[in-house]
Amino acid sequence: MVQVFPNPTTSAFTITGDLDSYTIELLDNLGRIQQRIQPATATYTFDLSGLPNGLYMLHVFDNAGYKVEVQKIVKQ
Repeated sequence: MVQVFPNPTTSAFTITGDLDSYTIELLDNLGRIQQRIQPATATYTFDLSGLPNGLYMLHVFDNAGYKVEVQKIVKQ
């Protein structure tokens, strides 16, 4: 599916994979969507510099809207 690095991170992380067929959401630890993207390239970098330190969840949805992957992201 997708690869995430670096994790943990201090300000940003990059995802790679066949991203153009997915919708990707970054949620905080309360389940609030912080970012939602539909990348058009194979690599995308999330900037977390404006978000507080903590645990975030990366949800990956296919084109039909099914959640196909969940990854934990730690911002230190």
